[in-house]
Amino acid sequence: MEVLDLIDEAQRQGVSCRRSCRLLMTHRSRILRWQQTRRAGETLENGTPGPEAALHRLLPEEREAVVAAAEAVVAAVAGP
Repeated sequence: MEVLDLIDEAQRQGVSCRRSCRLLMTHRSRILRWQQTRRAGETLENGTPGPEAALHRLLPEEREAVVAAAEAVVAAVAGP
């Protein structure tokens, strides 16, 4: 990846990764993650973005509670 090569070259010339990230307006954590991926021998190209499942997703029992509450509201509004 060209950005990582650019940062590597800057580091060889004495520019810190933190400074390079500021100049490139890129989050340092992203660069560090990309560098770790590259060191592991993995490619960054054609990867699926994001996690497999949202960390903030509802648990099944939470979903059931929300559905039950919504059904109760609908029943109360509809009346007897």
